[in-house]
Amino acid sequence: MPRNKVDFVIAKDDVLMQAIERAGKDIREVTEKALKSCKQYVNSQLAKDSVKPNYPHQGLYSDGTLKNSIDNNFSVEWEGMKAGIRIGYDFSKSGMESIIILRGAPNREPSIPAVKKINDDIYGKRHQKKCLKIQEETILKILQR
Repeated sequence: MPRNKVDFVIAKDDVLMQAIERAGKDIREVTEKALKSCKQYVNSQLAKDSVKPNYPHQGLYSDGTLKNSIDNNFSVEWEGMKAGIRIGYDFSKSGMESIIILRGAPNREPSIPAVKKINDDIYGKRHQKKCLKIQEETILKILQR
């Protein structure tokens, strides 16, 4: 199970949340759809960047387990008024390769092209802003229906 999460905090004074309530929509359902759309974006970016040219030695020793270990569990976890969905690689499916690529191993430095691309997909400010924009667009589409 990946450690990284995208969170969505529901604030009663938020303009979007008030618009959802006025439209008669279920806040939890709308929030879950927004988080799932963000996860789809992150997964597509990780799949695009988890290719052999980004791996050490151009993927000579790769068997594709890193791309297959992208977390596809779209369940949303709720803690009060805070919803979260896990993103990244699933360690139960050999997400260990992501750690070696991102952080390196005792006898090897991290792979620089993969570090930049994969690290930005999960932690990068540009992708975090894109996730916020995707969440807002998803909510606005639901409100327009």
